[in-house]
Amino acid sequence: MATVSARLTMMGMESSYGEPEQDANTALMELDKGLRSTKLGEQCEAIVRFPRLFEKYPFPILINSAFLKLSEVFRLGSNFLRLCVLKVVQQSQKQLDKILNKDEFLRRIFTVIHSNDPVARAITLRVLGSVAVIIQERKNVHYSIRNSLDSHDAVELEAAIFAATRFAAESRDFAVGICNKVADMIQGLATPVEMKLKLILIFEHMHHDAESAAKVRHLCIRMLPSYPGKAFVITTLHSLSKLAAASLMDIPAQVSLLLCYLDTDPRRVIKTLALQDLRMLAKEAPHMWTSENIELLCQFTSTTPYDGLKIGGFSVLSTLSKSVAFATLNLQAGSLVTELCTNFSYHSNATVSAFAVDVMTNIVISKISLGKDVTKSSEEVAMAMEALIIGCACSGSKKVSSALKTVLCCVSVLCKACPSVASDLVEGITTTLTTTTGLAAILLCQSLAAVGMHQPSVLTNLTSDIKDMFMSISQNIDNKEQEELMVASEHLFFWLNSLQSFCEGEDCLRHLHSKKSNIIYQVQESVVHYERGIATLKAAVTPPYPLDFQCRYVKLRTQMLTLHCQLLLGCQTIKTCPPPAIASTVALATGQDLQNCGRLASQMQQCYISFQSLANQFGDLLQSTFDADPATLENIESIQQSCLLMSHAIDALVLSNRMYNGKASSQVDLFSLDTSFRHGNQLSIACQDAMRNIHEVLLQVEGAAITQLHTECLWKTSVTLLKVPLGFPRYFFQSLQSTSIKLAVSPTPRNPGDPVPVQNDTHLALKIEGVVQHGSRPV
Repeated sequence: MATVSARLTMMGMESSYGEPEQDANTALMELDKGLRSTKLGEQCEAIVRFPRLFEKYPFPILINSAFLKLSEVFRLGSNFLRLCVLKVVQQSQKQLDKILNKDEFLRRIFTVIHSNDPVARAITLRVLGSVAVIIQERKNVHYSIRNSLDSHDAVELEAAIFAATRFAAESRDFAVGICNKVADMIQGLATPVEMKLKLILIFEHMHHDAESAAKVRHLCIRMLPSYPGKAFVITTLHSLSKLAAASLMDIPAQVSLLLCYLDTDPRRVIKTLALQDLRMLAKEAPHMWTSENIELLCQFTSTTPYDGLKIGGFSVLSTLSKSVAFATLNLQAGSLVTELCTNFSYHSNATVSAFAVDVMTNIVISKISLGKDVTKSSEEVAMAMEALIIGCACSGSKKVSSALKTVLCCVSVLCKACPSVASDLVEGITTTLTTTTGLAAILLCQSLAAVGMHQPSVLTNLTSDIKDMFMSISQNIDNKEQEELMVASEHLFFWLNSLQSFCEGEDCLRHLHSKKSNIIYQVQESVVHYERGIATLKAAVTPPYPLDFQCRYVKLRTQMLTLHCQLLLGCQTIKTCPPPAIASTVALATGQDLQNCGRLASQMQQCYISFQSLANQFGDLLQSTFDADPATLENIESIQQSCLLMSHAIDALVLSNRMYNGKASSQVDLFSLDTSFRHGNQLSIACQDAMRNIHEVLLQVEGAAITQLHTECLWKTSVTLLKVPLGFPRYFFQSLQSTSIKLAVSPTPRNPGDPVPVQNDTHLALKIEGVVQHGSRPV
């Protein structure tokens, strides 16, 4: 209870920092008042509230002013206040580049470096190291850090090492200049071992110069036998790995060194670190790995008795198998890797089996890219996947869930590359799903959705079963783990119902009959299903889930279907409503010879305008959806181009007919769209087929009056596009990033929405500044 009360108190304190109705200037003035207080407690409270202020108002003018105030407190205050300022600087690393007056900020901080107090100098060195990203080339700072490395005070020496590490990462001149001094300190007998460990960390940033990197590597390798302690070996090996990854020169030698320690050093912690560094080097430069390196790694993985080390070895192989290094592995060491994965694909440890299956999957994909027969190997991988899925689904531990995620990702990749095994895997997942609950059931459902994106035909016969499973899962959200992964049951119920309506609408368009009246009826039925789905989707809207993109996307799809229905009905007008006797008189009165076609002319003009407007709306959606993934953007762009295709087709076949306006059809405008259909999805392919058909008809009827040949071409174009099922993109279900825009106006009005008062004899300079914030995780 005490812990809960403490948390509530902290939450209350945080929520009170900078009330929502305050603007940035008012909040800064309040904190400045606390800084100028004579009470130490109020000064400390004001200082520690600055990171919260920077997070809420990340504007350059405010941040610059705030850091100048903090630097003045640092210059005049006590060591405790300086320590508080140091914490603020370390917590505000993302805001340092917004300091405009760097010289003044540095001058106030650097003044304390000449203090007689070693603690004050140590705090100053740590502040300078923390802001190295903006003052990396200041020679006076370099000189002070170099002198502080000779200090006999342990606190100041540690601070100098910290500052040297940060500056070496940012400044080439500093790294090259400090290399010899650090090497002498490490080799010196007077330097304690714990200080040598901290000094070695500087070496991982000596990649700016080839000579320095070679010298550092030679020194560290020479010291390894002299200091066999666990901490020294771990620090040295990791620093050498970071240095090799940054310089890219010594990666083969570092891989061999790590494999040597992996084979000869009996300590598990050293082996674990070696495997972690090997995986890092596999990500950085897989093309530098040789077949001998891979064979040694396979031998270690197969012989080690510890599951943790087996997982580490397989993780390195998994990283290599996704890279160009796998080509060499297939040619020279492929049999050894295949045998290793086959032996451990049914291991008792689910994580080991999952990594083995992952490597086997990558082997199959590599063989497919080389044009080899993978029938037997793909079936073996599929059998291992099914066995692992069944074993993981029966267990509820988090480690098993992680293994299940790994193998289900492999299922999606394998089904995309090798469709022949998709049906068996989907059937196995569906069978397992009937007896699975909790997190495993959700993961299996997500896997089915991923497979359905690439192979929708394998889910056709299981649609009703999958729907019942989804509804069963949505009605059994009881435990905390499921609630974190899924929204509330009521929201999910409406969401699934709306998706069901949309799918039913698309199902109406999947098999359009040859009879024209049935086609129009099916399109109208699809519109009805979409309207029902939109109504249900609106009921699923909640403040945490506004579903703005989803609602706009399906509304535009509904408008598109409605326009296609109007176009199909208009194409029938040439039969059901021929031009009246007064059509020629209307044409003479309006000056538009196209009015000789009667009602068809006005209908086609309206359809042309509507399709142009719809294409513009899809363009607006494309521009506003800047958090969407590339596949979603391609999907929206393809739909937009299909709308433009329909509008230009109407213009070329009807509105710009030479018989009525005396000029050639706009074939150039129409077929300039061909470059827009660069995406290889079904809709782009259908658009290209429709364009070829339009081109043939235009060549056939050029200069002739509008007949059924023109309307039949429009009819076929519309039906061709309608038959392509709408793909609901990933952003419809999941956002991969979140972007927020914050703006501030100076001078700031007293109350939000009030005008800014201006004197008649002054010139108003209204300044607007903003910050665009990106996040990998959606808020």
